[in-house]
Amino acid sequence: MTERHGLVSVVIPTRNRRAFLEEAIASVIAQDYEPWELSVVDDASTDDTARFLDGLSDARVRAIRLVEHGERSAARNRGLVEARGELVMFLDDDNRLRSNALSILVPPLLADEEA
Repeated sequence: MTERHGLVSVVIPTRNRRAFLEEAIASVIAQDYEPWELSVVDDASTDDTARFLDGLSDARVRAIRLVEHGERSAARNRGLVEARGELVMFLDDDNRLRSNALSILVPPLLADEEA
């Protein structure tokens, strides 16, 4: 049996929804579970999303920008390709996680070798 480290990759696809995005990102940063990484995939936004993402200073958060608009599924797929975690969670840009969401969800998955 190999030891599982439990890194969770959270992927948020977004396009022109900066106001919602800020809350979604804050909900991931507020998690009481470690380790996690967050990839925000900007699907060629034309609002100030790129500038907002450039201003983030948490090393666990990275922005991936798609040059051409490819719809939400393309952004999700790109986030999945970039994910380094053992587990992946997709979070819509207009949703938020409770601060204990990952600490509730991850342990049962790590305990089940087939999960």
